[in-house]
Amino acid sequence: MDSSSLHNLTCLCLTNLSIVCIVNCHNIKDLTWLLFAPNLVYLDITFSEEVEEIINKEKAINLTAGVTHPFQNLEVLSLTSLPNLENIYWSPLPFPSLRRISAFGCSKLRKLPLNAMSVPRIDEFSIAMLPQKQETELEWEDEDTKNRFLPSFSEVIIFLIL
Repeated sequence: MDSSSLHNLTCLCLTNLSIVCIVNCHNIKDLTWLLFAPNLVYLDITFSEEVEEIINKEKAINLTAGVTHPFQNLEVLSLTSLPNLENIYWSPLPFPSLRRISAFGCSKLRKLPLNAMSVPRIDEFSIAMLPQKQETELEWEDEDTKNRFLPSFSEVIIFLIL
């Protein structure tokens, strides 16, 4: 099978994918293949210690000839215990459906792929991060973006069951 057939097969197979949960998946550095899941609604990546970025810029440009607008249908992005995650996407993205971003235990994550126009329904949107001090360490695209999203941070309550 040649590479173009494989590319078409990949696109066809992932087109209907709406939920992706990746747990304890070691030895992967990125999830650039998610570019081929345009109908993704829920993305949960947990305990995958080697993940450094969700979408790799160089791979994305090579795979899509530079036209990349992933996560157009994404509603929930949940990232947990990804100690090497530094990047979700290299530039701000439009997220017309996004309702929640949670990042727990992603100590190297310093920037979210947001700008002031990324989330149209800001009143229905929330961000949760642990440790909560990470909220103050985030780098923002600009002051307008920071002012728009800071009120979206929600308090995280941890329950311990003994």
